[in-house]
Order: sequence, then structure tokens, then C-alpha cells
Amino acid sequence: MDGVFLDGWSLADVPVRLTLAESELEISDASGVRLRTWTLSGLHIDAMQEGETYHLSHESAPHEELVLKNGELARRLLARTKHVAALPGGSHKLAYGLACLAALAALMGGLYWLAPRLARFAALRIPLEQERALGAELEFVLSFDRCENEPAESTLRTLVAKLAGEHGVHYEVRIVRMPMPNAFALPGGVILVTDGLLRDAESADELAGVLAHEVEHIEQRHVLAGALRDVLLTALWSVTFGDYSGLLVVDPSTAYRIANLEFTREDEATADRGAVTRLHRLGASHLGLASFFERLSAAQGEEGPAWLSTHPNTRERIRTLRSVADVASPASLISAEQLQVLRKGCK
Repeated sequence: MDGVFLDGWSLADVPVRLTLAESELEISDASGVRLRTWTLSGLHIDAMQEGETYHLSHESAPHEELVLKNGELARRLLARTKHVAALPGGSHKLAYGLACLAALAALMGGLYWLAPRLARFAALRIPLEQERALGAELEFVLSFDRCENEPAESTLRTLVAKLAGEHGVHYEVRIVRMPMPNAFALPGGVILVTDGLLRDAESADELAGVLAHEVEHIEQRHVLAGALRDVLLTALWSVTFGDYSGLLVVDPSTAYRIANLEFTREDEATADRGAVTRLHRLGASHLGLASFFERLSAAQGEEGPAWLSTHPNTRERIRTLRSVADVASPASLISAEQLQVLRKGCK
């Protein structure tokens, strides 16, 4: 027998003999009964070719399949018509598969590389009101334990207003209970300051430097761009694997990444430079930000080289900040009494 015929409706594998005519391929069972006559012009050979085995179908009945196991007949068939296109098989199949995987990997890599740029382009064109709505949703998902300390929050709002300057963004500042010394920027102008930062800041310059850095993230729309980047990558992953349930959903993992300041290396460097400019414009020193990073680096231990991460190495950021000339006579942006009010944090 020359092969096996499958009609696509039953589970029967019918052994068949094949007769190659001038423009047709006749398919007959073992008793000689003709089952099908396929024109060569509508014949297709798919990618399942393996060695001397070829898988054929016809455009008139795409649900039917012919498994051709006669290699000599297959080669005659390929030589007789230009309408039959066979994909590489046998020893070439692995190379073809690897080439397809490499092409897919290159495509996915290109889309991954392009996602931050598309997100940045979109973030700069989204109205501030919509960004604030996203920030409120993220704040709800994060569910930080906020503490009420109006004198401290009022001081922080005044400091942030100085750093922001004259513009249309209305900033809101919240103090949250968290031992780690840090601050988080949310879309729409919300800054969350941990009571750990208020307690551990060694100077007003350190606190001003950290807040200037967060203001720059918001002004440059880094937070919104990061959220959009995650949505784009999630959508790409979902479409690739056929799962559309997670598209355009602000889930806890997205909120967690934003809360943990997972910005790109370019975003962090831009925020550092912008913070220096904002502080110098007010006559304040930027070295408080450098000292904050130094204490943070000492607490976290040694870091790997910067090229192993999408984020700048802390030591690298410190060197960059220390290399910038400071203002001649730095002024403090908050008084010693205001700093003491802030140190009470959530008490």
C-alpha cells in the first residue's frame, strides 16, 4: 500500500493505493475501489513531512488527509506540479524549527524593546484627570495602612509644592505605616511617604532630595508609563497564549511593581537629574539625596554590576550625584522645628 487515507469524520485509517495521472491523483482502497480523485492543482503538502512520510490534503476537502509513505511516488508527485509546496522535512526539520523559533524570539524581543517607548508616547497624551483615576485605583489595590498626622502632612505638602513649582498638577501627600525608609509616586500626583523615611531621614536635605526625585517621576509621567508598559506586556503575553482575561486590569502584581519603584534605568537617571535641578533652583543642596542612597546601599549590602539590571546600580547613582557641583550656600527647605514634627511620623 502507498499510504493511509483519513476522511476527517471517522476514526478509520484506510490503507490505500495511489495512481498518479497527468493532472490527477487517484486514491483507491485495497480492493481497488476508487475513494477520491484529487487534482494536482489543489494539492497541498503541510509541515508534518518526516523523512519518507508526507501529509497531503486537498483544497476541495481540507478536513481530509492522505498520509503518503511511498517516497518515490512523493518525489514524482513533487516533480509533476508547481502547485505542491512542501516545507522542509527529514533532517532539515530541526533547522527549520529552530529558525522559526529564532524569528519568533526576535519578534517578541522587538515588541518588548518597543513597549516602554509606546507606553511613554501614550502616557504623555493621557489627560491628567484619567491619570488621577488610575492613581486612585492603584491606591485602593495597594491598601496601605495610612496614618493621620495633619501637621506632618501639611509640612510635606508645603515642601512638595515648593519642589513642584508653578504648574497645573495638584499634589497630594499621604503618610503610611511602613518601616522601610522610602517614598512612592502614584499616577496623578499622589506621593506616599513611609513613616520609616520620616524617622530615619538624617537631615532635611535627605527628605527634600527623596521627594524631589518622586516629583520628577510624576512630572515626567514615569509612573503612568510604567503602568501602561505592564498593560502592553500583559496584553502581548495574553494574546500570544490565547488568554484575554487579564487585559487592561490593574491587578495586585501591577500595583506591587509600581509601589516598588520598578522604573527603567533611563527613568531613574532622568529623575535623579531632574531632582538636582529642582533643588538647585530653590537654593537647596542635592547631596542629601546622595547621602540617602549611601545609607540605603550600606543597609542593602553589595550590589551586582549595573549591566545585570534594568535599574541603575546605587553606587553608580551616588558617583553621578557626587560629581555634580552643589550650590554655593545651600539653604534648608524646612526648618528644624518642622523636621521634628515630621519625625513623629505616625505617632
